Amino acid sequence: MKSIIVVDKNKEFKIILQKVLNILGVTHVLVQNGDVNKSELYNYLVLNGLENDDILKNISQMHFDYILMNMDNDTHNSLNMYGNIITYGFGNKNTITISSVEKDSGNFVYCLQRYIQNNKCNLEPQEVPITIPFTNNNELYAYIVAITIAMVEGKDMCNIKGYLNLQKEYKNLFK
Repeated sequence: MKSIIVVDKNKEFKIILQKVLNILGVTHVLVQNGDVNKSELYNYLVLNGLENDDILKNISQMHFDYILMNMDNDTHNSLNMYGNIITYGFGNKNTITISSVEKDSGNFVYCLQRYIQNNKCNLEPQEVPITIPFTNNNELYAYIVAITIAMVEGKDMCNIKGYLNLQKEYKNLFK
């Protein structure tokens, strides 16, 4: 089971991330920030937005397999952590970005712009059209984080796309 620490002030992000990881079949546990034990090794740290400075103290100097950082939120200036860093957001210099967003039709393109190494292979750069309803950027961020974790965990992108493109099943999932 993969352990994931999510740092974000928005509860919606965490709820959607949890639901999408479950849909994609990624066995995981979301660790609450207050339950972090500095002597344990956690698989993922997701920095979508900082809640307060106490959380930085909680996770400072820790080691993670992967650190996913939302670069659209300017809150990562003084972090001191260790792991494979994967940046995400709308900027074209991020490892993972989103393009061709069509909110009305629930379409976006997930773009892996650089190789990511996992235990099994190197994930190659690719663009994958995804169809799933969303209402705001936090939902998009949760989707791309879940897709990235699923890929790193060895899930096939065709299966990921297939699960997420079943739009009619998801219309009321996140309300």
